[in-house]
Amino acid sequence: GELRGDYDTFTLGRDEALRSSVDALWMLDAVPPPDALTIDVDGAEGLVLRGAVRTLREHRPLVWVSVHPDYMMARHGEYEQPLHLWMRDLGYQGTHLGYDHEHHLFYWPEERKNCGDGPGSPVRMR
Repeated sequence: GELRGDYDTFTLGRDEALRSSVDALWMLDAVPPPDALTIDVDGAEGLVLRGAVRTLREHRPLVWVSVHPDYMMARHGEYEQPLHLWMRDLGYQGTHLGYDHEHHLFYWPEERKNCGDGPGSPVRMR
């Protein structure tokens, strides 16, 4: 699919997207490190976030993610709760923005304290 940023739009074919990671894209100078990530990948949320671990640690982007717990388990054998704990261990706080057919979450680095102010409830990250 398309990657959109401040500088350009990049299109990856399906096979390229399956072999790529957020970290690889900016480390190879394909795109600059992101200030924010939006993720909606129908159950592969953990895979995408783990492929962004260096980005999350070094560049501390804001993260919006739509989590599909049923798809996570059915397609990848993963539960949702470890994703929240992993983000917490990386120094992120989170809030639940809403639910329709998926959970909509917002994570921000702990050092950016005011990002989570406003509507929503804290994500249980214990």
